[in-house]
Amino acid sequence: MSIYRNHLPIMGASGQSTGYTIDQSIRFNDDDDAYLAKTFSSASNRRTFTISTWVKRGNISTNQQIFGPYTSSSGSGTYGVFRFSSDNTFNVFDYTNGTTNYAWYSSPRVFRDSSAWYHIVASIDTTLVTASERIKVYINGVRDVGWSGNDDYYPSLNYQGQFNNALVHEIGRTQANTQKLDAYLADFHFIDGYAYDSSYFGEFNSSNIWIPKEYTGSYGSNGFKIDGRDSSDLGDDESGNGNDFTTSGLVATDKRTDSPTNNHATFSPLINANAAYANGNVQTSISSAYGKAFMSFTLPNTGTWYWEGQEFNNVTDPATAVGIVDADVEILDDKAVGNRMSSPMGTFTGIVVYSGPGQSLASYTYKNGSLVSTSATAILSTSRLGYLWEPENNRFTIYDDGSQHTQFTSIDAGNYIFGVTMATGGAPLSFRLFVEANDWTETPSGITSANALNTKNIGS
Repeated sequence: MSIYRNHLPIMGASGQSTGYTIDQSIRFNDDDDAYLAKTFSSASNRRTFTISTWVKRGNISTNQQIFGPYTSSSGSGTYGVFRFSSDNTFNVFDYTNGTTNYAWYSSPRVFRDSSAWYHIVASIDTTLVTASERIKVYINGVRDVGWSGNDDYYPSLNYQGQFNNALVHEIGRTQANTQKLDAYLADFHFIDGYAYDSSYFGEFNSSNIWIPKEYTGSYGSNGFKIDGRDSSDLGDDESGNGNDFTTSGLVATDKRTDSPTNNHATFSPLINANAAYANGNVQTSISSAYGKAFMSFTLPNTGTWYWEGQEFNNVTDPATAVGIVDADVEILDDKAVGNRMSSPMGTFTGIVVYSGPGQSLASYTYKNGSLVSTSATAILSTSRLGYLWEPENNRFTIYDDGSQHTQFTSIDAGNYIFGVTMATGGAPLSFRLFVEANDWTETPSGITSANALNTKNIGS
């Protein structure tokens, strides 16, 4: 198995794993105005501090604040920024309104892979004599040395920024209700009074892959750790300081099992064909003639694997194709599943359902790109579909609300990827992917969480 799109390059020396695992993350969906907020009662060390978090992106190519303070609803306020920008670079920015004091760091690399977990650390110490050492950013264990600016953008000696001031600090947006985050966050640390590098929070394993490590140091008075382990209180501070954050737009189901130590498949916006994405990229939608979306993992070539999916927003005359295609052939040519819903192209194995209100129900069935049936049992657009992939038996089975609908055998060899194509007359149409086992509702007999598409199960 491989993840279809590459992660950030991994560099550095190898090390041994401590066995630290992260079992959950918090999903921030920008459509939900989801964020955490806390106002520090008093300022603490505004010259020296560390921010560390793991993040898996959802939507890309918009300004998205991960964490920072803010004092105004206008663009001229006093604020701090720890964010992804609209060009998909990463920024650290601090500005005091009415002064010439500011600090800016921008990474030259881009962060567009929504299938990957990134570890980002910002180590700030403005007491250092060397200007370029006052802001240090680490990405997956490697210091990011690129600089989009000049020496005038480094903070001045002993500069006191707005981070750690007696201001409201928010995770997931700015106080002006802008730059909303669309991502998963895990193991979020704010260290008050200490400027640490990434080795305090992660390490390279024996395969030279950057993995999480348990932080065991001090947090200082305003420091905190947010890890989302309590679904009823996602802003709970686990540092021991009691610096709890209040939640807004977040619910218990925003605690996810997708994590840096157990990455789950989602849809990939990088394989984008007229589709939009939401809910941590497990939901895709279209509002014009055709849209396609594809899973971020290629399917394993051994084992038994299961996931579910469901169409939403029932509209007049929709048509949805769901199934698998050979990623090596189809994705690269941008023709997977096909543009004509009644005639999917290439290697498509799956079903096409016409299920609009007042429409005659029909299920077209394709195997290895060829039409094999126009009379399969109809499937309602509201049905929860299950998908069972058994590559060693060359078998792919589709379930309708827990009962077997269609089973495909003798599937051609290939590196397959799950995809969906939707057609609509213009009204929005959505399809949601259910990969995390906690979300399954229609599992066939014998299927457990061990069959879920995640790196823990796959061993990758």
